[in-house]
Amino acid sequence: MRAARRRAGGESVEQIQPDPIIPTGQRKGQNPSVASIYRALAEHANGLGGHQYSGWR
Repeated sequence: MRAARRRAGGESVEQIQPDPIIPTGQRKGQNPSVASIYRALAEHANGLGGHQYSGWR
């Protein structure tokens, strides 16, 4: 997950938020919310893979 690498590198979630694009679903082509990024980072840190946005680039 690139967001996790960027977060570990010292970037804030607000700085990361504009870059990921949602690949599928109703919000396809849009950016995820800051809350969604926090949630995905928490799940990634806890090893709970399988989040619907785990393919963010």
